[in-house]
Amino acid sequence: MAIYGYTWEAFEFTTRDGYTNTMMHVTGKIGEEPEPRTLGPIMVQHPMGTSPEFWIMGYAAQPTKNALLLDLFDEGYDLWFPYNRGTEYSQ
Repeated sequence: MAIYGYTWEAFEFTTRDGYTNTMMHVTGKIGEEPEPRTLGPIMVQHPMGTSPEFWIMGYAAQPTKNALLLDLFDEGYDLWFPYNRGTEYSQ
């Protein structure tokens, strides 16, 4: 997220069957004070075989464009990205 100028933090949780999973929460923009999220939460689940970075990294080749999901954060939504089981952050 830092290459796009955003901060995030990881939240781990355990499912009922004992599996530890992780969600990434976009928390703000680098160098700016956090602003309250006024439009509610959005959770974006990535497709099987990918990760949350899949939704954002395609914009790296377009430095003047922001990923749609980061635009939603800028509009005031509280943005969350869960990882599927078996990925780097969910073992």
